[in-house]
Amino acid sequence: MNFDFTKLMSQARDMQENMKKVQEHVRSQTIHAESGAGLVKVEMSGDMQVRSLHIDSSLLTSDKAQIVQDLVVAAMNTAIVEAQELMKSEMQKVTPAIPGMNLPFGS
Repeated sequence: MNFDFTKLMSQARDMQENMKKVQEHVRSQTIHAESGAGLVKVEMSGDMQVRSLHIDSSLLTSDKAQIVQDLVVAAMNTAIVEAQELMKSEMQKVTPAIPGMNLPFGS
């Protein structure tokens, strides 16, 4: 069995290019998350940058401050999880399953 180092390096370069394309694609995606049955909504980019936050006006009273804080945290955490799942899903499409390698986006 011959080991073709040149072929291996070419495959590694191809995989690296594909991973870069996936990362760019994921960054361009928009994730929408909400909490409190839609009272708080977060829009986040695939690279986890918050683009917008909407809080329903019914929550904007001083006696509901703790509720608003809890709902904002919940919506943002949901958006972060969705962004991470998007990256993992997209990376699995371009990276082979390599036994013994526990990549953060592997299966």
